Amino acid sequence: MELSMLTISAEDFIQGASFSKRISLGGLSPEDKGVNLFKEQATVLYPQPLPVDITGLEDDAIEMILDPEFGGNDAFILDKSGKFYTLDGTTLTKRQTDATNTYVFGTSKMVVFKGDVYASSQGDIALLDGTNLSTLDHDWWTNTKSKSALQTDQRHDLVVIEDTLYIPDGNSIHTWDGTTAVEDAIQIPTDMNIITATKHPNGRDLIVFASRSKNYSHTLRVEARVYVIDTNTSEFISETSLDDQVEGVIDVGGGYFITSGDVFGILNGSSVDLIRKITKPSTAAVYKPKMTNFDGVVMVVDNNAVLAYGDLNGLGDIPFYPYYNNDNQNEIKAILAIGSKQLLVAYSTNTLKKLDFNNSDGVARAKTGKLKFPGKVWIRKIEVFLESALSSGSQHSLLIANEAGSEQSLGSMNYSSDGAIKSKEFWCNMLLKELNFVVSWLAVPKGVKRIDIYYESGE
Repeated sequence: MELSMLTISAEDFIQGASFSKRISLGGLSPEDKGVNLFKEQATVLYPQPLPVDITGLEDDAIEMILDPEFGGNDAFILDKSGKFYTLDGTTLTKRQTDATNTYVFGTSKMVVFKGDVYASSQGDIALLDGTNLSTLDHDWWTNTKSKSALQTDQRHDLVVIEDTLYIPDGNSIHTWDGTTAVEDAIQIPTDMNIITATKHPNGRDLIVFASRSKNYSHTLRVEARVYVIDTNTSEFISETSLDDQVEGVIDVGGGYFITSGDVFGILNGSSVDLIRKITKPSTAAVYKPKMTNFDGVVMVVDNNAVLAYGDLNGLGDIPFYPYYNNDNQNEIKAILAIGSKQLLVAYSTNTLKKLDFNNSDGVARAKTGKLKFPGKVWIRKIEVFLESALSSGSQHSLLIANEAGSEQSLGSMNYSSDGAIKSKEFWCNMLLKELNFVVSWLAVPKGVKRIDIYYESGE
């Protein structure tokens, strides 16, 4: 009997990851993460890059921002003990320590404004020289500017619009224009609490997300609203009800991507369109430090992985998981894209790593989306094609997962036993109705270009 053939290739890979392991939508299963689709515009399966350790972090990083002044640093970093660092390449330098204020993930924010760095704590705002953070004024807001302490149970986002720094504090928004600090310059209704804010695409107005409670870890559904405020007049342009509290927001390509509990979505007028359900930590929701703009692709932390959503090849936005924290099960606290396809990832154990997605030299697994046959079939042969030949040290393990999820080894592609091959045939006899193909990159990985599955009816 002539065998039928099913091919898994670029047309499948460019669909990204399905939202569920149980369905066949999407070329990849969401079960295995760490697939670098940035290489070859999502047409070849590559593993994530090998993380480069950056030493010197003394506590958990809770906020990371770019140095927009290009002062010789890649990033400014704040840890939860109030230590401020600069990062230049892989050199992390502790510049200042604020032992007076309390810095908290989700509450504290850093921003560069008129050449200096401002950092919000639970009750104050610190001012640091923007070049190398060479000076620290830890009570700049309350002492230097003689203003009231910020409310310690509120989030304190910082947003720069034109020539003004906006400082949310409960239902109030304070301002600083480099000369004059104004308390309560703008106010929303007293029964609402500002959780996060961002600049409007027009570059002039302020978008504020607020909720009726101070639901830090998003344990309950609460009444929420989004306000658009004209910063010239301090008047509301619009006030819109939302289904639930929004914790994080980021503008990527003119779209406002948000996190709300276990929802990652995009703001669409008066509602949020769901992109993907994510897993949030039990201690806090997914705030801004867990979101970043990676060369026009939005990234958000999803449990121990990074979820990406964007257009890689002009064929439309797709979701995929370019990084999985497979060597450290601690929580990812913050991420930051620093350009040239590089990503900083901070963990909850004083750990900081840099990923370069121009590379694909890490250890990871990729599982294809679920392939369903009309009935039971005998899988007789599988042929795997690589983008380039195996080289010294290359080691790949190949597996098949059946409809129950049980995995069976198909074999391996190893340079030590196979030489510099670019393809290999695997003969087998497997009776099943559904399957996922799994490639596990163990060392010196090569991209998978195509998988041909030969089968015949088993009924």
